[in-house]
Amino acid sequence: MIRETRRKILIMAVVVAAAAVVALYISAVTADTELKKALQTASLTLIFGALLGGFVKLLLDDFDRGRQERAEHAEFLIRILSDLKSVYDRTERAKVLIPAHQSVMTYGNEMRDLIEARTRLLNVIRAIKVQDVSGVEGDWVPLQVHIETMEAYIRRLIDDFQDHYKELSATQSKYEAKIKAYVEKAEKDPLQAGQPPDNKPWEKIKELDSIKDLLNLDEKGMKETNYYKQFVSQLDHASDLLTKQLRRILG
Repeated sequence: MIRETRRKILIMAVVVAAAAVVALYISAVTADTELKKALQTASLTLIFGALLGGFVKLLLDDFDRGRQERAEHAEFLIRILSDLKSVYDRTERAKVLIPAHQSVMTYGNEMRDLIEARTRLLNVIRAIKVQDVSGVEGDWVPLQVHIETMEAYIRRLIDDFQDHYKELSATQSKYEAKIKAYVEKAEKDPLQAGQPPDNKPWEKIKELDSIKDLLNLDEKGMKETNYYKQFVSQLDHASDLLTKQLRRILG
């Protein structure tokens, strides 16, 4: 941008200077006093009017273009921050609802939402790769790496869902049939109903490695889970980089 502005200013300066030199030369060789004065006045007007006015206009145009580009970059960064927050919110919701409901249905619904969340992360990664950030300071590679690490964590949750959901769904159907029979028996004779059937679908869900880590069923320290290392901390780093970039732009 700066080089282009300098190039335009240089071209304008050459053209104006050439025109002024021609006018001054003619005024020097002409014997007509009035023409001499008119050419000299025109030369001064050309130099101090057109030239300086053109310089100012070019500089103002360049400033406006720079401001517009900075605004576009800032909007781009804000959208990324919003997308990352949305993905985090969806993941945290899954962490709450899956153990609260303890059902295959809720597990399936939350994983489907995480599929959409992963798609959003992939779109962010793609946008970072194609976005023109030549006018923005900072290294964009770490940002992309952090988001790719987040996407990989969500992908492992989805992979387990794809591999085991059919089996879990079949187990859920059997469990619901047993629950129905138990309820009917309990309504007729509560004393003979006995204990309700075990929630085997939930037990199988808890055996999935991805769910164990997401819900921290092994009761590790928070920072020892992959969820923290590969998702939360990556989100924090990415958000920090984006915030610093915004400060540079809006500075």
